[in-house]
Amino acid sequence: MALMATRLVPKDPEEQPTIFDLVQRKGWIYLKRVKPDPEKFIPGESIFKPKDADVTVHYVDDFIAQVVYILLKAEDLDELTDVADEIAEELPTYSSDEILQLYPAAKDEAERSKAIRLTGIAAPGRYDERYFAIFRAALAASETPVRLAAVQMTAYLGWRELGALLEPLRDSDADEGVRTSAGNIVSAMKAAQRP
Repeated sequence: MALMATRLVPKDPEEQPTIFDLVQRKGWIYLKRVKPDPEKFIPGESIFKPKDADVTVHYVDDFIAQVVYILLKAEDLDELTDVADEIAEELPTYSSDEILQLYPAAKDEAERSKAIRLTGIAAPGRYDERYFAIFRAALAASETPVRLAAVQMTAYLGWRELGALLEPLRDSDADEGVRTSAGNIVSAMKAAQRP
């Protein structure tokens, strides 16, 4: 069986009950802590396992995405879904509909940058036109930090459809950081598609 994964994005992780509260209440098993390593682009993680499911629950404090999220991995889709539902019932997490409204509702550059980062983490592993439309808008934003955040978050998706949006940024964006990031991601996407 293939390993499957999904990500949940907690709402205001500093203000709400945390995954650590849930782990303690449920008696889940603590597996390990991964220390962040910025030089190797490795985010910090705390990894847990529910007692009654073959699922690993990774609480990720991702300094690259600037988002805290919960990554679940399992070989069994039903177990993965059950644990994701259990977490979502106990911790306030964004629904797909809420995520899809963040970018259109953002009122300024900071909100748009945060919204595209959350959208990138919450987006499904397979291409979805609704999320793609948000990325199309963010990659065309007039604010450099928003475009840069959108470019960086495309790496979390890996959708080949995004390549066509990144290539013009790689070639002619006014900001060197955006051009460089877009070029790196386009190159990585092309390398991943080679047999």
